Amino acid sequence: MKTISLALGKRRLFKLWGVGAALLFVLFLVMSVGGPLQGDPLKAWSWFLPSCFPTLFLMVGVYVAEANQPPAEDRQIDSFVFSIAAWMSAAFLALILATLLYLPFGAAPDKSMAYLERANLWLAPVQGLATAALGAFFVAKKK
Repeated sequence: MKTISLALGKRRLFKLWGVGAALLFVLFLVMSVGGPLQGDPLKAWSWFLPSCFPTLFLMVGVYVAEANQPPAEDRQIDSFVFSIAAWMSAAFLALILATLLYLPFGAAPDKSMAYLERANLWLAPVQGLATAALGAFFVAKKK
């Protein structure tokens, strides 16, 4: 069985989520200031922020908590668990991106929020799977 360092896996997942969330944040900012979401930015942001930031904040919390602990031995975990977490995370972030990029074409300007609310039908299940995969990765036992 192939393994990966838990510390390395955490860093890679944190980079994936950090870069992905940053890019989505900038895109969403542009769309809510001068794009299809400028009509109701408060509702738009209340839709967007829960999509990826709780997961990112949880990862930051793990890093801060571990920074205050004495260094532990580096645990090795099954690389398949890491791969599932990474691919599910990437799929979820890409799905948010695709949803946002389709917005100008898929909804009339006055229907943007209705489109985003409908998007939860396909985003929520993938977010749940990504979160479950991340949870399995972070609680993986020492090999």
